Parts: sequence; C-alpha cells; structure tokens
Amino acid sequence: MDNWAGDLSVDATAIPTWARHSTRRRASLEVSAGVHVSGGGHKTFGYSATLLVAGHTEPSLTGRYPQLCMGMSLHTPGKQIGPQAVRLLQIVKRLWPVQGYLAGDLAYSDAKVENFHNPVRAVGYKPVLDYKTTMVRKDKNAVEGTIAIAGDLLCPHTPQRIIDTYHRMAAAKQSKTREELLPEMLEADPYVLPLKQSANHRGLERRQCPAAGTSPRVTCPWAQERDTSGVHRRRNHTPRRPARAQPHTIDLTNRRARQTHPDARPTVRPPARPAHQRPAICQQSTITVPVDIMPKLRQDLPWGREAWQRAYRSLRSHVEGLNGRAKNVDTFLHSREKRQSRGRVAQTLLSAIQLMVENLRTIESFLRDQRLWKEENYTLGDIPETPDLYEDPVEEPESNSSAPPPEP
Repeated sequence: MDNWAGDLSVDATAIPTWARHSTRRRASLEVSAGVHVSGGGHKTFGYSATLLVAGHTEPSLTGRYPQLCMGMSLHTPGKQIGPQAVRLLQIVKRLWPVQGYLAGDLAYSDAKVENFHNPVRAVGYKPVLDYKTTMVRKDKNAVEGTIAIAGDLLCPHTPQRIIDTYHRMAAAKQSKTREELLPEMLEADPYVLPLKQSANHRGLERRQCPAAGTSPRVTCPWAQERDTSGVHRRRNHTPRRPARAQPHTIDLTNRRARQTHPDARPTVRPPARPAHQRPAICQQSTITVPVDIMPKLRQDLPWGREAWQRAYRSLRSHVEGLNGRAKNVDTFLHSREKRQSRGRVAQTLLSAIQLMVENLRTIESFLRDQRLWKEENYTLGDIPETPDLYEDPVEEPESNSSAPPPEP
C-alpha cells in the first residue's frame, strides 16, 4: 500500500438478514434491523454496512495498489450514517498516517454538518461530494454582498447565464452530460473571488475582488473607479486625465499573453449606483470571510470542474466495484442464507469475515498481476509446529533410575 495516497470512498450497502420483517400480526426477531433503500429504489430488510474503500483521484495510480475495504460498520438503515463513517475514518487514521480525499454519494452530502462534514474535516480528510438540485441555490447576500452558490463566492454582478450553468450541472447526473457542460462551467472561474490570505487562528480568511490586484480576472468600471480614487486620495492631488495607451503587438501564440490582455477578460456591467450604496466587495479590494461559510457545500476541489469530476468519478467507481466483487459467487455478501444467525453482533462478525475473504482475494489478485505471487510463500502446507504461547505447558514427571520400583 505504499503507492496509496490515502484517498477513500464511503458508501452504505444492504446486508439482508434471514429473519422476516415486522408486520401487523407478528414482530421480527431482528429488533435492530430495518429497511435499506438502495439507489434504484430497491428495498431490503436487514442492516446497512458502511464501507470505506481505498481509492485514488489520479489515473496514474491505477493498478499500483490493491483496492481493499479499509473499514466496515454495521448499523440500522437510515440512522447514524455520518457518525458511522467518521468513526471508521478515525480508526483508519490510526492505521494509516496519510489523509486524502473522501468521496460519498448524495446521502452523505445531505447529512447534518455537525455529524459528517465538520468531523470529517477535523479528522483530516477533504470531502468530495455531489449536490442535489435543491442544494444548489443562489444566495445574493451571503457575505459582504457576494453571491454564494455551490461552495463558490462569486462577484455580485455575475451574469445570469453563469448561475444557470450551476443549476444545469446539478440537474445533470450522467458523466457524459457533465463533461459537455464543463466548458460553460469554466466560464465561472473568472468571477470567483480568489483567496488573498489563508485562514488565521480565528478562522477568518481574506478574499479578493476578481477585478483587483496585479492580475485581474475581469474588467469592472467600479473597480477602476475605486482603484483610481484610492490612489489620488492617498497622494492628495487632483486626478489627472489618464494617458492614452500606446498600441503594442500581442503574440497570439503565447497563451499567457492572450489571457492577460484586457480585451480577453470578461467585462462586468454593474448598474448606475453611488459609491456608498455599492456592496462591500465593490467598495474595497479585499474582504474578510469566515472559513466555515457554507460548511455543507465547501470543498477543496471546486465543484463541477474537471479536477472534481475526475476525482469524484474515480472514487465512486472504486466503492461500486467493491460492492460488485463482494456480491459475486465467491463472497455472497448479499446472500442472507449464508448468515442465518440472529442479532446485529452475529451479522457483523459474519459480514466482516466475508469482507476479509474478499480482501484476501484482492491481495492475491494484485500480487499475481504484479508477478509477485509465489505459491510456496502463501500456502498453508508448511506451517511450523510451534507451541501455543497461551497454552499451559504439561509438566512431565522426572524419571529417577535410582529410586526403587513401586510396590505391586
């Protein structure tokens, strides 16, 4: 596992039980079981198993480590989804010192912040989550007049077509459709407030106006007026008429030269409004923002972009692959006939043994693919007969040849 970067994927799968569910005429012997509803709407009476699967976000790591199940927790369906995942993450952190990204489905995205999102960040993992359509809403007055949507802080004068792209990305669930929307989603990057200063000990960070700084992303007349008035106010003289820019040649083959040219940047068209009535982000070049703003939507990888799509799709495929391998003819995790014992403890132990067997098969397959498998090193035929350390040794009577023979 040396090539594993610590990325994980979490999901809850159904563990059916041999007992029947409760009805009006009889009660179930599995008092702590419930109905697990899968993604396709299929209902299973039993338990839910929260699984942590080792994965990666970079395609270059494919096949360089075995994709093992790093943790399992059996619980009642629909209850404590977030705390069960956090408990497993705390255990994995003690076993593996590197923490990476953590991907989950919509059930974890909609969990309570205090039960999943904040504890996951406290453990050291970075969530990679998708959003429901109802979660992608535009907040016009999130902080200092900015627009908050899908974890991004945008310029207050962001065009409506950019906002509509966020909604279309949330409504699209197919990978092909999201890849087609990626060029339109990249048009929102110039309007995102860049990070000026990281969070301090009070949990406050500085965000910069996208039209300010030495490398502005957009062109805004309010920002030009703000910067020009600030310079003349500091120098204490009357403003002069700006000099006419001299024409110069632009190398079109140079990508950086094309992007830094003012005509290549999008232009913000704010309404006519006095300076004292403008939003705070328009009156000053930087603003102070709490780092815990939008705790359910904030992610290190910007949602909907190429890096997020690649990481989320890769990590989700790992956990779905484990579900498929664990329910094949070798493991039978979905077969309730293999676990006819009653009680959550018995179901937990039997399911853990089945997943352990699947991990052993995964390790053996990985070693065979890497040409590292040797039958003489991994068979049970040459086990040395060592004494059991936990067994009391039997004391044999000492033989004394000089002692007289016992009487008949």
